[in-house]
Amino acid sequence: MELATVYREAGQDGVRLAATFRPERGDEFCVHFQFPIEARHLVDRESDAFVPIGLAAAMASGESLRIAMPVSSALAGNLDDLQDLFLLSAPTPLSRVRVEGVVPRARPALDAPVAALLFGGGVASWYSLLKHVNIPLPDEAPLSFLAHVTSLSGPRPASVPAWIAEISAATRLEPVCVSSNLATRFPLDWWGTLRPALLASVGLALGGGINRVIVPSARPPDAQGVGGGGLGVLLPRLMSSERIRLAEDGLEAGRMEKIGLVIRPDPLALRNLRVCHHGPDANCGECADCIRTGIELRAAGAEPGELPFVRPWTDAAIDVADTGDPGIRRALEEGLEWLRREGAKSALADRIEAAWRRSEIRLAKAMLKRAGADVPAD
Repeated sequence: MELATVYREAGQDGVRLAATFRPERGDEFCVHFQFPIEARHLVDRESDAFVPIGLAAAMASGESLRIAMPVSSALAGNLDDLQDLFLLSAPTPLSRVRVEGVVPRARPALDAPVAALLFGGGVASWYSLLKHVNIPLPDEAPLSFLAHVTSLSGPRPASVPAWIAEISAATRLEPVCVSSNLATRFPLDWWGTLRPALLASVGLALGGGINRVIVPSARPPDAQGVGGGGLGVLLPRLMSSERIRLAEDGLEAGRMEKIGLVIRPDPLALRNLRVCHHGPDANCGECADCIRTGIELRAAGAEPGELPFVRPWTDAAIDVADTGDPGIRRALEEGLEWLRREGAKSALADRIEAAWRRSEIRLAKAMLKRAGADVPAD
């Protein structure tokens, strides 16, 4: 596979940063990131933005990757290590590939430091947003932009989603909505196992006017330094360039702490929290992600009517929650721990504890079955 050309073009519907890929088999095609016309001064013109996604796609296909244009010296020097991290962090079948034709080129940093936050609307995103808006650090680039990926399968909506517009107005940050055809050209798990490559590419695409991109972390890193829904501890360094620094954020707090200490007390965050992808800009209230978040918000003290779900929440959902789901099991455990730490004794605490005990029994039975034991059915 060859990353052949990169170009930027502007039209009435926005600014597009595009790359031509030539696979070993089949016709060449274009992958693009599209930005609003108001963000044209932020959009880069270089190939760096397509290196992370191009490398991930090549590793998924098993094809070698040839890069026919200069690449940031910092990024070019880390491609071997980056493959190691992709292999470690992505259970999607990937294989090490040969990278050819790389010509390193250093680029000067921007004169005025400016930062953007990659914002998805989930727990980690809200924690990072409120932290940086309310407690700006004097030695860091000021947070000025809120970047939100609206689609990976087609053009962006004609206008900024209403909930993003509300958040931007309240925080005085400029919204930058990004769309792409990435998923149609490379149909891979970009929102799951290959999310780090996606986020890095979106961040690098903003190198025309931003020099620091904050990437919220979904959970503390594991022993290998690989984070949850963000980039992990090592990946930001490996995918940054001389011009733009990718910074993982929020590793200091767990999910329940982010919800209980930051999101629950903030009406804007509670109203606009987005944890579900089963509806357009809304939370269905029925999927595992919604049930998990409902348990956590209730444990943190939110009333049922405050939960941001299309389907009204009732605590009966806790009784029938799928305790085999790792996220729900963790929510039950951490929610119960939170209530105990707060000294809360209530019907809600009893309900969560009963569901947690069922999850522990289910987990123990599963472990015994894997060990070959004869375990009675539930």
